[in-house]
Amino acid sequence: MLALALSAFVADRAFLESGLSGPREAVASPDVTADASGPALAGAGDDLQASRALAVSALAGRLDAIAKAHRLQPEEVKDAFHPSSAWVVVTKAVSPGPPPRPVEARPVAFARTHRLGAVVVSGSGGSVIIDGQCVNIGQSVDGFRLVSVGKGWAVLVSDDGDRVTLRLPEKRCNPSD
Repeated sequence: MLALALSAFVADRAFLESGLSGPREAVASPDVTADASGPALAGAGDDLQASRALAVSALAGRLDAIAKAHRLQPEEVKDAFHPSSAWVVVTKAVSPGPPPRPVEARPVAFARTHRLGAVVVSGSGGSVIIDGQCVNIGQSVDGFRLVSVGKGWAVLVSDDGDRVTLRLPEKRCNPSD
């Protein structure tokens, strides 16, 4: 094996005129990945650049021939990396509709929708009638807990700390009664 390698080396130097001093001229390209359509590099880079330009033009020519054979218009060819419409979820736009009504404060809404019918004050705290139902101190109505009662009134507090006072409606005396 060594003899074969040695004979190849001697044949290279003696018959192929490469000499012992190495290559006659060597040129390094600053950018071997340069665009083939750009200016050619000087020296030995010209061959590399020319072969790249030929390969690019040959590929472009083949693609152009395929496009013409299939009657493809380059402007109409979609991007190969564009997702299929089957993969894309289309959502419908929702019309905003009328603006929402202003939110009424919870205590105001509670006082507007509930009526105090009676108050019983006793030593154990008392109870009230709200909307026809008996409510003892500590019990809740629509998220408001009854905390205290007095003559003609009841105080209820929500878990958020909102406080509302319900009052008995005033009786109007009619002289004809």
